[in-house]
Amino acid sequence: MFQILILILLGVLLVSGGLWLSANLGALSVDWLGWQIETNMAVGLVALVCLFVLFLLALRLARVIAGMLGLRGVKTRGNLERATVAMGEAYAALRAGNGAEGQVEAARARAAFRDRATCPGSLMEADGFAMAGNIPAARELYTTLLGNPKTEIGALRGLVDLAVASGDDAEIKEWTERALFKADNPVWAAGPALDLARRTYHPEGVEQPLQILERAGAIDATEAREARAEAFLQQAATAKAAGKRSEAQALCRKALDLTPDNAKAADMLARMLMAESKDRKAANLVEEIWRRSPDPLLARTWRDMAGKGEPMIVANRMQTLAGFNPEHPESRLAAAEASIDAKLWGQARAQLEPLTAGTPCVRTCLLMARIEEGESKDTAKVMEWMNKAVAAAGGLAGDTTEDSATAKAA
Repeated sequence: MFQILILILLGVLLVSGGLWLSANLGALSVDWLGWQIETNMAVGLVALVCLFVLFLLALRLARVIAGMLGLRGVKTRGNLERATVAMGEAYAALRAGNGAEGQVEAARARAAFRDRATCPGSLMEADGFAMAGNIPAARELYTTLLGNPKTEIGALRGLVDLAVASGDDAEIKEWTERALFKADNPVWAAGPALDLARRTYHPEGVEQPLQILERAGAIDATEAREARAEAFLQQAATAKAAGKRSEAQALCRKALDLTPDNAKAADMLARMLMAESKDRKAANLVEEIWRRSPDPLLARTWRDMAGKGEPMIVANRMQTLAGFNPEHPESRLAAAEASIDAKLWGQARAQLEPLTAGTPCVRTCLLMARIEEGESKDTAKVMEWMNKAVAAAGGLAGDTTEDSATAKAA
């Protein structure tokens, strides 16, 4: 309503002014460089309006020509000051987690520059797009900024973050490789690169990001050793599959040098030694690790060294292994399982008895169930131990990977 009243008032004023001017045309005289023009005020006003329109058209034409010549966007003091203020506000908005506002303010800062690629605020604009969830716009702007050496590294970091968020392994590989080549110690690229190499079983891609993460203190020595050992094991498996047994054994030994209690490396190496009839070397390897850190995988390796021998022979062999670290739960479980297979019920009970106190693990419960089933045929006791096994696993759906695998073996 208020706007309508304003429009009516302006209309009345214009009409009144026109009527007054028509009644009082007066005279207008212009004398300039020998030229003399005599007319009235109305014609003079029309001429003034025409001159103003011509000035605007000339200004627009000048801007078009400047743009064609690459002169548009001259950084005057005024627009540089406005750009600086806008960039400050964009940074504050991004720090506050307001991506949309940050993008808008960064776009204002770009008004002082000829194109996006030369504007320092363009990275903040792209970050604003990404934070606000406008991923296509963020990706497009980051890609544009790759062409500017001053913004390339920042743009690469943005593209790495987008690739990691979307889980696109192809893009993670592309952008992290470029970042590792271009940037100095880019920890933000080394982490995703290392994760990708480990997930996709590309051990050759582990070392470079590991070195960067170590120099930056972003990974501890133990984790770095484990990552390198894992890479060596993957390479060993590849070499073994290709029939390069000497190379595979050397890689397994490298893994064991880094992680001396690595059961996977010891198992792979021991089995290759067994295939070459070097049973004593294989046995010494398993014994050495078992004394420090018994593992179910090594128990299986040791058991397989006996081949398909009589259950009594296997039981005696497992008792020998258990003797290297007799009080360890893994020693008792390995010896008990072999004793059950040989129907040595009392010997199996003696091994498991210390493990049944309190809350026994799934494997202990399953082995006790086998003892009750084989020795006493007491169905009630078998079910009691089976129920304990389910409870120890946290329910039928809560079985752990290790316990599940051992249960199947048992």
